[in-house]
Amino acid sequence: MKQKWTLVSLLIGAFLVFGFTFWFGLTPKQNLVQKSTLESAPDYFLEGALVKLFDENGLLVEKILAEEVKHFPVSGESRLIKPSITKIQKSNHWTALSDTGLMKDKEKDIIFTGSARIVSQADSQPATTITANTIIYSDKDGSITNIGDATVISPQGNIKADTITAFTHSSKVTMQGSVRGSYEQNR
Repeated sequence: MKQKWTLVSLLIGAFLVFGFTFWFGLTPKQNLVQKSTLESAPDYFLEGALVKLFDENGLLVEKILAEEVKHFPVSGESRLIKPSITKIQKSNHWTALSDTGLMKDKEKDIIFTGSARIVSQADSQPATTITANTIIYSDKDGSITNIGDATVISPQGNIKADTITAFTHSSKVTMQGSVRGSYEQNR
């Protein structure tokens, strides 16, 4: 009789374990935070970021400052607050500033928005400033495209256009849209 109750209690215990396992196995997993929220969240967040890039000779070629950096792995981009990016190329350098910025991981392109401006200066030359609503730097061809109320301010004069594109590896500049202003060529 004692063996019968032991056998019955073992069977009931096994049935309960099997039942709970089956029941919880069918219940969908739940997280405290929804998966879609986690996918759109940054994987890291930095404040007061300063990055310096050097070439193989130890010379500074790029400096990035930002009040805040958030990196998003799903979209492969970093969002910047108050970015300041300086690129140094041989005898000239340029610095881009804006309220916000967006850097693409793969292409290394940078988009500046909100009070965006670029200051370009060659050695022993006065600075040239370009302002626009949006400035896009393309690392692939070294172009800087200024879109929306673009203005060039230089000692030679001031020019406004809908779109102004400058190339960092040459002195070539193209302007599109309504171009107006005055410009005197250096002699």
